[in-house]
Amino acid sequence: GMGVPFRWTSLDATMQTLLQPGGPTDTLGDERLDYLRGNNVNEVSQGGSFRNRAFKLGDIVSSSPVFVGPPRFPYRDDLETKPYSAFRIAQKDRTPMVYAGANDGMLHGFHAGAAADGGGVERLAYVPTAVYPNLHLLSRQDYAHKFYVDGTPSAVDVFFGNNWHTVLVGGLARGGQAVYALDVTNPSTFSESSADDIVLWEFDDRVTGPGDTGDVDMGFSYSRPAVTKLRNGKWVAIFGNGY
Repeated sequence: GMGVPFRWTSLDATMQTLLQPGGPTDTLGDERLDYLRGNNVNEVSQGGSFRNRAFKLGDIVSSSPVFVGPPRFPYRDDLETKPYSAFRIAQKDRTPMVYAGANDGMLHGFHAGAAADGGGVERLAYVPTAVYPNLHLLSRQDYAHKFYVDGTPSAVDVFFGNNWHTVLVGGLARGGQAVYALDVTNPSTFSESSADDIVLWEFDDRVTGPGDTGDVDMGFSYSRPAVTKLRNGKWVAIFGNGY
């Protein structure tokens, strides 16, 4: 499920089926996954069967870019059991990032520093579970534009697990009925092996079994989530429902 490295061997059976929707004769799931990751060897121009792309990055329509630099919130040090000022100092030199959702199925994170320091390089790409059913369409030669991760995320410093963290919470807008939360505290730790640490949760309209936090009433996630601490002491994400 969520928080797995985006490799064929790490996908569960349901996800593999969604990437090979042609039934037993469709054995291109692994190749389709490579295509989604940016590989062009199976595009028509290279003798393959997948749609040619002029650009690897999908179009960004409704998702405004969100910059995350050093921690900047004006929290009092007595807000939680650990002082926020210590967190600000500890993370003051972390890698600056820009996050935006795109209609290639992914929330992208780019190094926002100077080019000489690695600026402009993608450091993170996250595929919310809710867009998996439509991912295979991106490789079709007759692909007609669809929306995927089309909402503007919110980046907020929150306290949980006895530590301060920077979390990115976003919806899919026209792309689906889900909201996701990522721990983006320290971009230097971003890697496929740490995927499960980065993905905190997803909330969607699927209720698949006991303990599932989904809600069948969840509509398309157009609203930009607000993240705040309630009077009862809990940190929460608040978002509207539907259009």
